[in-house]
Amino acid sequence: MWLTGMRLSNYRCFSDTQKIELKPITLVLGKNNSGKSALVRAPLVWSTGVQPNATVPLDLDLIRDLKIANTLFTWFWGTSWSGFFAGANSTGIKESLDQMRDFARGEVAQPWSRERARALPQRYTLASARIKAFLIWDIKHFTNRLDWTGKPLDAANILAASDWRAYRTVVAGPEASNPANRLIFPTPLKTSVQRALLNLADDIRPEVLKSHGISDAAYSALREGDSTVFVAERSKTLIAAEREFMKEMRILPPVEGDKGDDLLDSE
Repeated sequence: MWLTGMRLSNYRCFSDTQKIELKPITLVLGKNNSGKSALVRAPLVWSTGVQPNATVPLDLDLIRDLKIANTLFTWFWGTSWSGFFAGANSTGIKESLDQMRDFARGEVAQPWSRERARALPQRYTLASARIKAFLIWDIKHFTNRLDWTGKPLDAANILAASDWRAYRTVVAGPEASNPANRLIFPTPLKTSVQRALLNLADDIRPEVLKSHGISDAAYSALREGDSTVFVAERSKTLIAAEREFMKEMRILPPVEGDKGDDLLDSE
């Protein structure tokens, strides 16, 4: 679910009701002390979970420290990539979430130490937190996807309408279950993703392929009917881009050459 708008009333400097429409890119401009920071913080305040039975008022300054917010962001990605919760029961998960809440309130030191990310598994399964993290990254990274006609593709809405089944396989065979063999790419009725890709018009082909992380080498293999090389080449592209994002998050990337595992640690 994506936040498309919000309404504020009696929040910080917003005494009157304010309705705000949000787009994929929304700029917030204004003079000093006009409420820009309060406005930007509002969704994060709500996401921390306002308890109706709370014994103390919600402190709106809990997350004013950008370092804390960034740490929480890194914690989300890091735990998903590393298998932090693998084998944990509901009690252990609750304790970890409580610790991160206390950290956000400034009551405890950072309770999580960065661990090396696991390599991308070679099997697509939503029982793996690592795969889920990859798919979230995929949506975040490929923001300008194009469809088979070269028109913009709203992957987020497609995903919201058909959940993770929106990721369709490209080639059949032993590599069919590999995450690199999955695309959000709607096609005409009775047309496979592979066929639609192979039939792309010459004038739009380069941009369409680039928008989905399909390199020239991967596409050449697809045209030659070599599904193994297609998946391997697209894997290289995805893994390299994902590793760059890990570095931005200050997460240790997987060991070079690690093939990943099929650890099932998500429900």
